[in-house]
Amino acid sequence: MKKVYVVLSSHGSFDSHYKKVECVCTNPIFAEGKKVEIENKYREEVPFPFDWCTEQEFLDLPAVTDEDSEIYYKWWLENNQREEFNCCLIQEVDFYE
Repeated sequence: MKKVYVVLSSHGSFDSHYKKVECVCTNPIFAEGKKVEIENKYREEVPFPFDWCTEQEFLDLPAVTDEDSEIYYKWWLENNQREEFNCCLIQEVDFYE
């Protein structure tokens, strides 16, 4: 019997709560390092992608280019995931060969 370590991240709450498998490994030290890396990633502040306007000013624009729209929604998704992040944990699982 071997042990594997599943690094999970928890997001959302109530009906929208979900857990995501970030990685599976056999080394507990690597798993702990990955956990810290993931926590830092989700806690890192993501600045608004445009320096020529604020988010509200961008949303109030009557028309935007497809490229600007894609950049904004990519930023919005990353920012939303960061806000929905709860914690990261390591689950030890027995693995039978």
